[in-house]
Amino acid sequence: MKKVFIAKLGIERLFYECICILPINMIISFTLWAVFNKQTTVFIFSFIIINLLWVIRNSFVIFKNGKIEFRTVFFGKSCIVECSHATELRLIHSKELLKIIRNTTQQNPVKTNCLSIFLPQNNVIAFKDQNYSTVLISVYKSNKLLSLIEKFTEDNQSTALQQNKQSVAPIPNYNGSRTEKYFINMPLGNHIKCYFKSFIVTILSPAVLSAVLSFAFSRIFPSLDFRMIFIILFIIHSAWFYVFEINLIVQNKLVAAIKLNCYANKATPAIMYQYIKDVHYISSIEEQQNILNTKQNIIKTPHPDYFWENVIYIELENGTVALLSIHNHEKLYNHLKQYLINKENSL
Repeated sequence: MKKVFIAKLGIERLFYECICILPINMIISFTLWAVFNKQTTVFIFSFIIINLLWVIRNSFVIFKNGKIEFRTVFFGKSCIVECSHATELRLIHSKELLKIIRNTTQQNPVKTNCLSIFLPQNNVIAFKDQNYSTVLISVYKSNKLLSLIEKFTEDNQSTALQQNKQSVAPIPNYNGSRTEKYFINMPLGNHIKCYFKSFIVTILSPAVLSAVLSFAFSRIFPSLDFRMIFIILFIIHSAWFYVFEINLIVQNKLVAAIKLNCYANKATPAIMYQYIKDVHYISSIEEQQNILNTKQNIIKTPHPDYFWENVIYIELENGTVALLSIHNHEKLYNHLKQYLINKENSL
């Protein structure tokens, strides 16, 4: 069964869409303007048409075989969400939507096709997916899409809701830093592999930034050599981005979640504390090999398979397993253990 819905983008999202496409739009429009004898009408017509096509491209939400496909707010990236394990399914109004959007972090992720920072937007469908990420979808005929999701999840809904209620534990109060950062512990060879696998962050972005800054410095100070400035800035930026953007696990204490940054191919789901059911240290290489061979959904720091000492094992209620090899592991381990104790005492 396939149903197509029209997204209710809202003025804020439409404005954001035009800003995102602006550089490409300007290049194409100026090119056509130059080709057609610099006619202003050609530039205006091209500029408007490209914006319209971009907005239309991002305006469809498709429900098919229990999956929802839509374009996210950020650069119209395609997102497919499985509805079979949807929990906390409901319609929300502007106040709750605004609160969710403003509290979004890497450790408290949101998948959404709508944007509401200043202007209100009502009747937005909200639920948690199989990775416990919050999904927000705004469409016309939202009640119809909501009924389709409810019908598809009918068999699992009561069990999922019961598990969700049992999972919730009070989040402790913190007076110190909101986040804690842990660097990944692994051999040099694995650091090198991780560096090159994350080339967009560690190579491409530093190269572009360094080139722009080097050009600016060489113009301001003509005596400086462009290539030497570029090499120095590239090394500094590349090392900084790897250490503080990739080789890092961030613990957000306020939302009670942790997130890995070291996955190059796809975004990893956040590990939400309220869904953790087991935490312990890996006891042997055999245990780690058994986990890698038998578990399907594994979140793993890029340490080698033989690297098992002081590796933290975390299992979530949906079967997802995390294997974390980090420096200062005792601090994170003790914090997770304490959270589980508080969770058990609150039930």
